[in-house]
Amino acid sequence: MNRLRFTVLALLGTPAIAVGQTVPMEDAIGIAREMSPDRTLVQIDLRDVDDDAFWKASFVNADLVDEEQIEIDAFTGKVLGIEIDPIDPEELPVYEAIFGDPEAIQIDFVDALAIAGELVDEGAIAWKSQLDFEAGILAYQIEYSDETRIYVDAATGAVVNEHGDEGEDDDVLPPDQLLAGIDAAVVLNGLPVLEAKGEDEAGGDDNVATVVEVLQWDAKNGMLVQTIFDATTLEMIETISYTPSGTQLARLQPVIDVLGTITTTFAGAMAEALVAQPDAIGVHEISLKAEDLGVFYEVELVNSMGFEIDVLVDAFGKDPAASHAGVNFHPCDYDANGLVNAGDLAELLSVWGTLNPGYDLDGDMVPGGVELGTLLIAWN
Repeated sequence: MNRLRFTVLALLGTPAIAVGQTVPMEDAIGIAREMSPDRTLVQIDLRDVDDDAFWKASFVNADLVDEEQIEIDAFTGKVLGIEIDPIDPEELPVYEAIFGDPEAIQIDFVDALAIAGELVDEGAIAWKSQLDFEAGILAYQIEYSDETRIYVDAATGAVVNEHGDEGEDDDVLPPDQLLAGIDAAVVLNGLPVLEAKGEDEAGGDDNVATVVEVLQWDAKNGMLVQTIFDATTLEMIETISYTPSGTQLARLQPVIDVLGTITTTFAGAMAEALVAQPDAIGVHEISLKAEDLGVFYEVELVNSMGFEIDVLVDAFGKDPAASHAGVNFHPCDYDANGLVNAGDLAELLSVWGTLNPGYDLDGDMVPGGVELGTLLIAWN
């Protein structure tokens, strides 16, 4: 995953105190929760008023009537006071999302701090954390003493990613170009589509896709068919049919089993994703997935702020689209578990020297030494 460290050029409100000498945020959270065990924490920040430093933690409950604010001495951890105030109407959309969907928050404040803490420079101290919407995603916005700001998806724990940040597989193109490539592949091969994505075959550094790669399933021959089109002219560049590895087929099989029953088209899924993310400026990939959530399209978009957003669209049109932080796995993390390890090495060796674009990194479509070297460098 390409994790974002989004540095704010001018962060207003940073407390003018020696942040590193105060009670850590996670400790302040624990103290505040002891005082308000029946409410949900929505924000905590370090304040400096007349040279008095204190943590201020805000809590709400499901009735969304009032907000409890607890002040904690930033140096001693002593509770200074508790106030009850009416909820700010501007905050209601966030609070309604928190209590309206039991699945909205799977990651706690402290968990989000730990995730964000892996990404900041040594010595940076968290001074503010709040639940808020970022690009339609309910996320923890965590701000640090070095003016770094990180967003952590409250549902998945993924970090809201900046497009092109240490980029892997993030070349984008207009949605209509990707859909046109899908249509061209269907006309050419007459096969159901599993995924389509934009890639930069020209080797540029602007993250603009020059080709559309479409993957289809040939049930008659038990093969995958990859067709590559020029993204602008839709001229067919290459079509490759190949036998998937056992692990590739196992991952695709749940989707293959329901291809004939899916009611939402690729075009319909793209339209829903663009409604969910109206400021999207490009798309990298759209693919069919079958996981614990059900069968859905995953549409990988980039919005006008430069954030990578994944929109999940129900393949049967039952549930509304949901937006999450985009997650980019290392290209050698074949099983997408966040690790490059023995399992991925075994997969690579199982297709060594065979025609299989799914494992290819250097463009020859045959997994070999380049792929092995890349995997070993990334081993974790």
